[in-house]
Amino acid sequence: MLATFSDMLPYISPYVPKADDPLLLQALQKSYRTFCFQSEAFRVVETYDSVADQQTYAVTPANLATGHQGIRVIGVWTRTSQQVTDGDDGQFIPVNKYRVSFPSESVINIFFFNAPFDEVITDGLRVEVALVPNMDSDSVNAHFLNRWSEGVIAGALGILYGMDDKEWFNERALDRHMNIFIDQVSFAKRETEVENSHANIVKDFRSWL
Repeated sequence: MLATFSDMLPYISPYVPKADDPLLLQALQKSYRTFCFQSEAFRVVETYDSVADQQTYAVTPANLATGHQGIRVIGVWTRTSQQVTDGDDGQFIPVNKYRVSFPSESVINIFFFNAPFDEVITDGLRVEVALVPNMDSDSVNAHFLNRWSEGVIAGALGILYGMDDKEWFNERALDRHMNIFIDQVSFAKRETEVENSHANIVKDFRSWL
């Protein structure tokens, strides 16, 4: 099972044998981050205790303290005590009922225009957040990496083949791997029910360098 970027080196180094390992690792890191950003498929769901008449909740997914940042709040749900007991998702809250802000890398604030609770409920607030690793982070989620390894590897190869100042520059190979990357991002979007257009996917790997 792939658990680090180093584990992926055998899958890309034969294709670009003159590239050194630090450059290969950097390409994998950039590809992984861009895949997460474009697909919004790396998500966490966490619950928080409700507070009576409170309008602002600070959401602090554990991943934010381990080299990741939130890019979008995918959904917010409120739950009654019975729904918590039953394991129900709860009542989905429309996006026009709250506002989201990102005051720091480790905190996401959700401000409700009307307080959603009139009592304390353990795990009453349920929040789903899309995350990306920080630019300088080598932190990966092993399950996500293995699920979308084909796309991440294709993206890394696209980055490498798109380096027009290197002897291994190959525009045909760049296009081929870019198309694989785009397809994989599209699959990830559909799998996680993100309604983004295929046209919004980054199509120029050179812009990542």
